[in-house]
Amino acid sequence: MKFAPHVPSEWTSFAVDNIHVGAVALDFQYGRSPDEITLQTRRSGTGDCRIEFAPALSLRADVFGAELNGRPVPFQVEKNSEDQHVRVRFAVYGGPNVLRIRLRNDFGLSANSTLPPLGARSRGLRVISESWSAARDALTLDVSGAPGGQYDLNVWDQQQILSVDGAELVRGNKGGKKLRIHLDTNAGQQSYPH
Repeated sequence: MKFAPHVPSEWTSFAVDNIHVGAVALDFQYGRSPDEITLQTRRSGTGDCRIEFAPALSLRADVFGAELNGRPVPFQVEKNSEDQHVRVRFAVYGGPNVLRIRLRNDFGLSANSTLPPLGARSRGLRVISESWSAARDALTLDVSGAPGGQYDLNVWDQQQILSVDGAELVRGNKGGKKLRIHLDTNAGQQSYPH
């Protein structure tokens, strides 16, 4: 079984229970902090069960190691143009089994999306593209939204932000930070300015 979550930046934990793989039922508990991702697994049923856990990380993140129940396990890091995945394969026994992936510099932004009222035009933020500098020390977002719109992006690991251009860093509702984007009210003929 492959489990490769792309977790929104404001999520620090979640659980998924009673996933059936053949005659085996699995429970997952995911958690993360700025320096670690953990996956706790439990199983019931008979038969062999192997998991490939491959959570998404930012291209900026560095992975230092992985351990299962306190013992080192091999891992691979696979990068693409948008993110990278750290892959760990392991057999799931009774449990709990605890996989820890040690990392640093993972960073993320995510937008909350809401549906427009029935029959109304969308006013939501659209992320057109994102790109990291070659040194992975600057992230550029191209966004589009409604003229005069104000949008907040959730931030994961806000301590990594040294400066912001084209937006502002504001306090969120749980003591964290959000990136606030204001789009020009006088956008001319553009229905969704960048």
